[in-house]
Parts: sequence; C-alpha cells; structure tokens
Amino acid sequence: MEWEARVAKAIRLEHVGIPARGERFDQTVAFYQRVFGWNVVREVTGGQRLTFLSDGQGGMLEILDVDGPGIPNPAHLAFMVPIAEFDSTREQLSDKGVAFDTTTVTVSGDHLAYFNDPAGNRAQLVGRVQMMG
Repeated sequence: MEWEARVAKAIRLEHVGIPARGERFDQTVAFYQRVFGWNVVREVTGGQRLTFLSDGQGGMLEILDVDGPGIPNPAHLAFMVPIAEFDSTREQLSDKGVAFDTTTVTVSGDHLAYFNDPAGNRAQLVGRVQMMG
C-alpha cells in the first residue's frame, strides 16, 4: 500500500533537454522531425534559442542551442518500439541516414541499437520483448 501511495503522488517527467549548438541546432531539430516523425510544439527565439519536439504520445525533447558536448555514452536517450517492429524500424531509420552500431540482444531478449544524432547526443533504438510503463 505504501508503494501505491508514492506512485499516486509521482511527478511526471515532461521532457528531456539536449544540447545542439549553432548549425547543429537546426540539423538536430530536422533530424527528429524527419527521422522520428516528431512535431515542433514550441519554439523560443528571444535570448536562448530552443525548440520542443513531441512524439504525440507524451514524450518530448527540448533542443537547446547551447555550448557543450552532446549526451555521452553510456548515458543516452532511448526510443522504444515493440520487439516485432524492431528490425523494420531499424531499417527505416538506416534508410533515412541513421548510422547504428551493431545490434545487441540482452539476456531478456530486448534488442538494442545505439546511434548519435547530428549534435552528438547518444541515443538508442530499443525493441522491447515486454513493454514497460
């Protein structure tokens, strides 16, 4: 019962902010639109430039035009598809220019394929055998 009370009061994750400086900003925004089908839901151009992108299912990224490195390995963004859609999704993303590392399979049977976005942020396509959340 104590766990259920904590879950009922959990604060929802709204978005994850990732850096993309200068010319890589526009390239990174376009990458998530073109490759993943995400849509711009908010843009701010006064002062610091930033763009919020949404997957339409509750997931959002905030692309920030700031100095600094991208998300380095082993930290990463994870984009999930059901295991039955993993191979076709990986192929579709590869056809759109995503350069994946070798796919690995975990002991639970999940499939993982890592890549970097145009700003150097580490990301992963994951095919889940059993959905989480």
